[in-house]
Amino acid sequence: MNKKGFAVMFSWIFAMIAGVIILLSLVYFSVQHTDLFGRVSAQVAVEELDITFGSLKSSLIGTTLELGKPIKLEFKCNEDTLEKEKLYINKKAGKSLKGKVVFAPSELKSNSFSLFTLDWNVPFKVTNFIFLTDKKYNFEGVIPLGLLEKIPSNIDIIDPYGEEISFEESENGNCMDNSGKKIFYKKQDTLGEYYGKICFDETVYTFVGDAMIFAAIFSDENNFKCLKDYAEIKARDVAEIYAKKIENFASSPHSCAVMGINSEWVREVDFNVMESVKEIKQTNDRLVRIGECELIF
Repeated sequence: MNKKGFAVMFSWIFAMIAGVIILLSLVYFSVQHTDLFGRVSAQVAVEELDITFGSLKSSLIGTTLELGKPIKLEFKCNEDTLEKEKLYINKKAGKSLKGKVVFAPSELKSNSFSLFTLDWNVPFKVTNFIFLTDKKYNFEGVIPLGLLEKIPSNIDIIDPYGEEISFEESENGNCMDNSGKKIFYKKQDTLGEYYGKICFDETVYTFVGDAMIFAAIFSDENNFKCLKDYAEIKARDVAEIYAKKIENFASSPHSCAVMGINSEWVREVDFNVMESVKEIKQTNDRLVRIGECELIF
């Protein structure tokens, strides 16, 4: 990349970060003017948070949201509606977070919240997951260094007296007789992401992608299950875009049709099975190596 291109990219990134900081400042101002009967101010605050979450859908950021006074946040995810997740502030105002994926405990009450984002790749990017918490966590067992490094250095969420999350490196972990949260994981080198099983007590969820591990850490089970389902709907929509792209390969002089790529294969990918996700990534990597082919993503 030449210097001009780098400067343009840097300016764009700086503008995005500055925009998020401005939005967080507006949230702070709104909360400061939310009193015991402040429904209007609470509505303004929830609207500003919604706008902030919207800006984070395409930004990778980590920050502490300092509000100056304690507030209660509630995240409610409804599996029966397309709106999926709603945010409430001090029980006075609610707002649909349609289109955003915010993993958080169902209820939070604090004057300070840790917030960061991470993209979910299966293997193509689906969206940024947004994580919000007022808790500290104690990671038991062997948590991979690669995961710890994805927690922004300015986010302080680790505490030996915090909520216990257990980790074990294994593909075939058993959730029977488990209490609390436990994550069984393995790393897939081609994708560069972790996969495995997540246990909420004895209930098991399979997963692919580092972001899904943090989703489990920061959520309770109801919100995790609901938003995981919603994220997979979004992933299915993205897969459909790439499937249609493959169907147009035939008209391209660089279709590389000999690779045997089938659009239905992409449509039917299982986002919870690493072998299914890995196959798409490996095929796309082969197209990259050939150098003259249309890519899947």
